[in-house]
Amino acid sequence: MRKIVRVFAFTAAVGVFVLAGCVTVASVLTPSANVPAKGDAGVITGRLALVKNQYVLTDVTSGVAYRFVGLTKTGAAQLSPHVGTTITVRLTVISTESAKAVNARFVEIVR
Repeated sequence: MRKIVRVFAFTAAVGVFVLAGCVTVASVLTPSANVPAKGDAGVITGRLALVKNQYVLTDVTSGVAYRFVGLTKTGAAQLSPHVGTTITVRLTVISTESAKAVNARFVEIVR
């Protein structure tokens, strides 16, 4: 009997949070993407893709897409063999204003 009361109390508490639309519970259950600030530099591991003649690296952990802008010919030559694979890249964030991807400057491929 005591077990049934505990289960009922727990279910009622969860129901109250769901019906109230508690933002705290929703924010805990949904993952948030950490978008880097402008000027941040870092090492990102992700899947490299070529989308409309632009190299886009999608972070494996957060899902944030980084679009490489201002690539030189040597930078593009370094990235081209790795299209479709997961690589680790050092980059610098230039702009976070784009809705689709974070604009970043390619620095080097980290081995």
